[in-house]
Amino acid sequence: MATLTKLEGIASNIRTDTSVHGSISRGKGSVSSTTTMNFLIDGKAVNADFGESMSINNGDHLIVAGVQKSNGLNALAYNNLTNGTYGEGGGTLRVIGIILVVLGVVTGMLVIPLLIIPIGIWVWWVGRRAKAALALCRQGSSAAHKPSAA
Repeated sequence: MATLTKLEGIASNIRTDTSVHGSISRGKGSVSSTTTMNFLIDGKAVNADFGESMSINNGDHLIVAGVQKSNGLNALAYNNLTNGTYGEGGGTLRVIGIILVVLGVVTGMLVIPLLIIPIGIWVWWVGRRAKAALALCRQGSSAAHKPSAA
């Protein structure tokens, strides 16, 4: 289990991509979108893949928390100290995880529940980590990045 890492600093080089998935045929179907944001915090790469748009602009003072990977920090949550917004991408995962576990328990001891329950627990756990990452972001900023009183 990788530890959550907290990173604080000024955002720059922001790139936002929106992916649209699904199909509509004869007026029926479903479409969903995912917002991916890549940016630097004080020169360190951050990748955020949330189901919602994030309110982050160049020059904003941010705290992000997530899992450190070789290509940068995979953010699970953010706290924008400049404009007061914050968010995490795990709410839907927590709900889906609980639904899968309940579905597995309700359907009895067939082969499908034996697959659904572990997957549901894993999805819920990933969503729970995003909530823990948001709590880490919301703890506040370090003294090094607080504006000094003149």
